[in-house]
Amino acid sequence: MSFGKGFLAGVVVTLVVVSLTLSMSFVYSENWNSADLIHVDADTQISVGTGSHRTATATAPPLAAAAPASASASVAMTGVTTTAKAASATHYNIKAGKPWNMLSRSELIDTLAQIMAQPPKIAASATCSNPPIMAAPKCAELGFSGKRPTGEVGTVYRVMSFGYEADTLEIALREYQGLNVKAILIESELTHKEPFQHKSSQWDRIKNQSRFDGLRDMVILRSTMPAAFIRKFSKDAMWASERAQERYGLDDAKAVLGNKFRPTDVLVMGSPDEILSRHIMHSLSHCQLKDAMVGAAVGFPFGFVERAFRPDFRPGDLTYSFTLPTAYSIGKFPYEKIIRYFQPPNKGLYLQGGMHLTGYTLLAATLIKDVSTTDHDGQTTRIEQLCAVGPASIRKSLHAKMLGNSGRVTDVATLSEHERASYVIPWFLECNRERYPSWFKDASIPDSRDDDVHRILCPKK
Repeated sequence: MSFGKGFLAGVVVTLVVVSLTLSMSFVYSENWNSADLIHVDADTQISVGTGSHRTATATAPPLAAAAPASASASVAMTGVTTTAKAASATHYNIKAGKPWNMLSRSELIDTLAQIMAQPPKIAASATCSNPPIMAAPKCAELGFSGKRPTGEVGTVYRVMSFGYEADTLEIALREYQGLNVKAILIESELTHKEPFQHKSSQWDRIKNQSRFDGLRDMVILRSTMPAAFIRKFSKDAMWASERAQERYGLDDAKAVLGNKFRPTDVLVMGSPDEILSRHIMHSLSHCQLKDAMVGAAVGFPFGFVERAFRPDFRPGDLTYSFTLPTAYSIGKFPYEKIIRYFQPPNKGLYLQGGMHLTGYTLLAATLIKDVSTTDHDGQTTRIEQLCAVGPASIRKSLHAKMLGNSGRVTDVATLSEHERASYVIPWFLECNRERYPSWFKDASIPDSRDDDVHRILCPKK
């Protein structure tokens, strides 16, 4: 394939810009047409082309839009039978210089997803490490009946429907790192809200990033719900798409991993942002659940981890705690009935401690929810405002909402000691406040990826 002069000129211009501004995550060139793409690799270094190069090169291979993921059932990550093809590319493909209102809905969602896949530009703290764990937990918490028989240790399978939030997945896996925990991710070929849009695999985009070193092997299976499956169930109820994705992934996990499940194992079902504390996850391997199904009591911050929200689904005697994720004894609970159970039958039993990291105020996370998730209206009003007033003003309005008094929000510091026990900030988040400033109300420097969103969706004319 030969390249025209305009294309080569674009490559030259891009290379010059890269050499002068290595810290930039995205580069625009007016010499690129709408079909040309700029690729940014997994660690945000500029590269041109579809190969795995980490630096720009003048002998770039042809540029082409990323192919949709194959209709897949599952991809086992560590020695389990593979039943689908893994995506071959992990580069980000951003339409160069094309404003948001000239993108199709699918392109807009994919662009936001790729921005969310970008690692934070602040490195993780080198002075922090995952906290030590008790060799033998006491098993005295409310949701446990005591210790397991001597020598019996169960594996905890953490099953998560995964959409876009790479930061949250990193924080969650860090919380579980070093424990007897194996992760199963469930993705979807389509977005959840009609009209459905194609969804590329976010895990394929991020899994080879250096921030997942030491974590990616925890993911033993990735399942992808095919488009036909979600369309079959999508009209049943408001959350039917989410339920379909959960059911598909659970059934696929049983088909692929079923012979590895033991009666002593525990399955924890919930989204990546529904994080049980490190102590509770370790205890699940060593303690007996008091019932075949036990819900959670985790903190429910309102955008900022310092703020507590009163959710609709609350455990027992708690007001500002949330009931998910749900823990199941594989040997005692019917597998076909496992699901994210918002209101477990026994509200008085719960595993207390953790965090529901919802309401992430990173702009890309907010905007992608606006346009693609079930509980949002699909409107682009906030994107229009972003282009009109810039990221600082949008952040200010978001923060005002988070800090306001809606009658359901208060400061965590004002909660009773019993309720505060639910609010356990994941250690990696607590240790890296500068890396994830959008979670903290007093952050002095905002996340620079907010500027990336503005620059990409609202390019200067």
